[in-house]
Formats: sequence, C-alpha cells, structure tokens
Amino acid sequence: MRTRATTARGAALLATAGAIGVAVVASELLAMAATTRNLVATPLLAALVVGVYLAPGAWLSRLLSLPTLTYLGRISYGIYLWHWPMLLAVGRVVEVGPALTAAVGTVLSVGLASMSYHLLEHPVRRARSLDGWWWPTVAGGLAVSLAAALLVAPALLRSDRTPIATASAATTRVDESLTNRRLGRPVPPIDYAEVAEDKGPEGVYCTPDAPEDCLVVDGPGQHVVLVGDSHAQMLTPAFEALAEEKGLRLSVSIVTGCPWQDGLLNTRNPTAVQEACTTAREDFYTETLPRMDADAVVLVHLPRSDRTWEGKIRSREGEQLPLARMQLDGVRRTVDLVEAAGASAVMVRSIIGTGGFDLGGFDPLDCLARARVLGDCVVTVPLGRPLADGMYDTAAIDTESAGVVDLNPVICPDAPVCLPVVDGTVVWFNPTHVTATYLVEQREQIWTALTGTGLL
Repeated sequence: MRTRATTARGAALLATAGAIGVAVVASELLAMAATTRNLVATPLLAALVVGVYLAPGAWLSRLLSLPTLTYLGRISYGIYLWHWPMLLAVGRVVEVGPALTAAVGTVLSVGLASMSYHLLEHPVRRARSLDGWWWPTVAGGLAVSLAAALLVAPALLRSDRTPIATASAATTRVDESLTNRRLGRPVPPIDYAEVAEDKGPEGVYCTPDAPEDCLVVDGPGQHVVLVGDSHAQMLTPAFEALAEEKGLRLSVSIVTGCPWQDGLLNTRNPTAVQEACTTAREDFYTETLPRMDADAVVLVHLPRSDRTWEGKIRSREGEQLPLARMQLDGVRRTVDLVEAAGASAVMVRSIIGTGGFDLGGFDPLDCLARARVLGDCVVTVPLGRPLADGMYDTAAIDTESAGVVDLNPVICPDAPVCLPVVDGTVVWFNPTHVTATYLVEQREQIWTALTGTGLL
C-alpha cells in the first residue's frame, strides 16, 4: 500500500509539473523559436498524461475529468482542424490584436468543431450501414487523402495567392458619380523626369561595429527601425517626417532588391547588390539590432512569393528549399530574432502596384503621358493577396510582439479603384513603387495604421 501511495504522489507531482511547464511554454513567457517551443512542450505533455494516468485520484485528474473538459477532449481533433483557418479568417476580416484574434478564433473553432462532431464525425462512426463496408470505406478515405495530397496540396503550395472570399456586389460597389467625376478629370501637368526619381534615399545600412550609420533622425522618443528593400526606401521620407514631428528616433537599413527575411538572398540582383545585401543583413538581426536598443522594427519589401521567383530567392548558406518553405522559415526566424533583440516586429502587407502585388504592371508615367483623363490609367485592386501576406499573418498570430499592418487603404482610399494621381500628386512612379512625395502627404494615415497595431 505504501508503494502504491508513493507512486500516486509521485505521479501527481509529475502531472502538476507537466501542467505548469506546458502553461509556461504556451504563455511565451520564455523567448524561444516556435520549433524549440514545440520540442520542449512534447516531454512536458507526456509527463502530464503519464502523471494523470498513474494518479487518477489526484486533484488534476479530477479537474480534467469535469464534463466540460472531457467534452472538449472529445471534440479536440475538430478544434485542431478548425482553429487555424478560423485564426487566419479573423485576421483577414478585422484588424485586431493577437489576443482578441485568438479569443474570437477559439470561440469559432470550438463551435464549428462541436457542430462537425455531432453532424458528421459521430454519425459516420456510429453508422451501422458502414459496418459491412469497412474495407471500401477505409480504401475510399485513403484514396481521397492521397488525391488531395498529390493534386490539391501541390497546387495550393505553388499558388502565389492566399485564399480570399469573393467580394459581394454590395462591398465592391463604388459611388459611381464621385468616381466618374474623378476618373474623368484631365491629367494635370506632370514633371515626369522629377517624378521618376521620387524614390527616397538609396543604400542606407550599417554593420555591427557602426550601428550609428543607420541613424537618420536622432529624436528623444521611441526608436523605430525601418528595414527592407526599395519599398522601405520609398517609405523613408514619410518615416523621417513622422520622426521629426513625433519626436522619434529613426534608423533605416535599406538595400534595393534585398529581402528583409533573415538568411535569404535575391539572386536576380547584380553581384554587387547581392554583396551589399549580404553585408547589410548577415549579422543585422543577431548583432547590429541588439546594439541599437530599438523599440519597434518595421519590415517591408516586395513579396517575391509567386512562382516566378522560384530558384531566384536562395538561402545564403546555399541550401535550396521550396520558395514558400524558405520564406516562411525566414519570416519566423526574423520575428524571433527581433523579439530576442527586445523589439516588436511590424510587418507591412504587400503594397499594391499597377499590376497587383508583384512584377508585371504597366508603366504609370508612360500611361499618364499618353492619357487624356485619369481614368485611362486607373489601377484596380485584385481580389487575391500574395502568399507572403499569409506568412506574415501566421507569424503575427504565433508571436505576441509581432503584428501586421496594411498600408494599401492609405495608398488607394477609393478601392477597388485606385487613382493614378491624387490631389495633383502622382501615386506610382513605376509599376511597383509609390512616389515618396505621395507617401509623405499620407504620413498621418500611415502613422494611424502603424499605431493601430498596438506595437508602437
């Protein structure tokens, strides 16, 4: 009896330790990568299960035996299947913080899991009509799973767009009288040579031994670091104006064509640009950023996630993996490194150009030079979004100190129709870049969007 009692007490302690460990790891009180967190959680969960099994009379076993918790356990696989689509859907529908996203996603996931359990899972398992057909049922299920794995999954992974609901006629309807008046306005006089160079400062970056080389505004307030490629370049003048007005300290790390994801290199660039990218990014997140004492890092670049970039974006170590895998790993790794440096990460969703969110749009200045009215050069917002945006959403959900901001409503306030000239200022100077002047004029809206993340 004494041996059994000792075993029960030891098992109860083991279960309690496992539960506390799981709670600590899940709460993100300890900074670690997502992969490491999962590896640590596995033995802790095993300890919890073994302890509860060996000590059925312990307080934790009794707690987990409550009807509500046993029911959640019964539908737990459904919750697992539903939770991720719900979190992504909530993040796409409304702009809210990670905590509220998790709360709403949890409620939706539990509700849908309960519904699918009672309407589909349980009836199928209890259906007597299938008892005599167990082999065809299993074979059919395996066939469907294999077909999905071989046909559907590869197509989704190769897709350069994330799923999005089709907009209804009500949501896409534009005030026709107002739009027609704006689109019918004649093209104003434009200094095309000047607009073509309205790009912002080029090639500003620093190394671990001289982080001050990245400093552009030495204000007394929060230290904001802007990191990216030419998209960060075009935003820099607006950020400089905001830093001056808000009393911020601003640093930038900008190399044209250089992704902000740690460890990735754009091999479409000339060799000299690739070398500059390596110099700017190689030790930036591990050595330079920690020395900056930054409060927030704003990350922005061209998405480069469609299939035309396959084989062009590579790991600096030379390892070649599928593009989506490399980019998602790079996003997560960067967010973890920014968090380890004591800063929050604000990822800017892909910025619209004249052809959508990547290369291939029309030349806006050439169009305006030939056009009679603004409507001849209108830009329309596509329904789909790049796969990269889904990666940012994923990282933001996984990490409390990370968030996502969409500047497209600032750039195109009349979506789904975007005017090429707003209040006399040209919006795009080439197919993929917005003029620095237009962004400076919209800086207050940009600041509102940034602070809306709760991370600045």
